Amino acid sequence: MDTDIKKLLFVQQRLQILHLGKHYGEFTDSYLYAWERGVYPFFDGTDGSVDKKPHELHQDLFRISEGEVEFIIKRFNKAYDDNEKLTFYGLEDELHVYSHSTSGWTRGKLLRISRYLFLEEEYDKSFWNKLTENGSCPAEAHSIRREFIRESDIYFY
Repeated sequence: MDTDIKKLLFVQQRLQILHLGKHYGEFTDSYLYAWERGVYPFFDGTDGSVDKKPHELHQDLFRISEGEVEFIIKRFNKAYDDNEKLTFYGLEDELHVYSHSTSGWTRGKLLRISRYLFLEEEYDKSFWNKLTENGSCPAEAHSIRREFIRESDIYFY
């Protein structure tokens, strides 16, 4: 399929999902957040036994890929299972997130993936408290745990 047409269909699908979520209460908060912020909605995939969901048809057009989300899930799972006291700054150091970094990881990606996972209700309160502890994370990391309000958190840009 022509790349421009595929991108146009993605934008149209995105706007439709956000509209249905904001005005008609459709979809979960995490799914809407993922579409709104360009995070691949990892937990909403199908196994082929049912029709694919819209995001599965546009896998390559999300700004944050399925592989990146899966990588952070695996890292968080390990920290959670090992009762590791993972902090946001510690995660940034581990992934070499610096202004001059060539690792491909950015603070924005980590914030968006973390927020998606929080909205998915993954991990417990103590995990999120440690990850976003004062002094161990940037100020913007505190927004990971705030309530998702469809009326004000969904934009159509």
